[in-house]
Amino acid sequence: MDHSKKIKERLKELHQIRNAADYTWGGEKRLLKIVSKETSDRFERAKEIFRESMYSDDDLQKEKMIDMMQRAWLALTSEAETLGFKTIDPEVRCFKFIDDIWFVTDYDHELVRVRLNHEKDIKETGAHLTSIEELFRAVPKEVWKLRMDIAALFQGAYFKEYNYKEKK
Repeated sequence: MDHSKKIKERLKELHQIRNAADYTWGGEKRLLKIVSKETSDRFERAKEIFRESMYSDDDLQKEKMIDMMQRAWLALTSEAETLGFKTIDPEVRCFKFIDDIWFVTDYDHELVRVRLNHEKDIKETGAHLTSIEELFRAVPKEVWKLRMDIAALFQGAYFKEYNYKEKK
């Protein structure tokens, strides 16, 4: 698709709006889950119309569709706020596991924001990024059942801190 300079600038603006939604709301996927079905469907339809319009040679039509998508993003975020949902503010924990550094957040939708906020740290350390949700999905059901069975066997068990000091 070859776009005029003006359309490229407008697409860049639209991309910034989408990035802002990713950063503050956790992305399109989360937003579509928390707004009404009607708003979600309208957004998906607007996206489809927008995509089709980008193949056109008509710059005026493309501009109208870019405006439409900007309004669609605004509608998503406005409805989410109206319904009482909050923007994400992920807590990030850092772990060293084996020889790798891991940044871990609670939910998948927080990964975009964490990736943006900690991009430099991730690149410099070669750290990995994951969510607790992703980790739960990675553990087979059989292992969870085994874990629950073991927990049931040792219900009354507790551990006490032990400080070991070398004898000199």
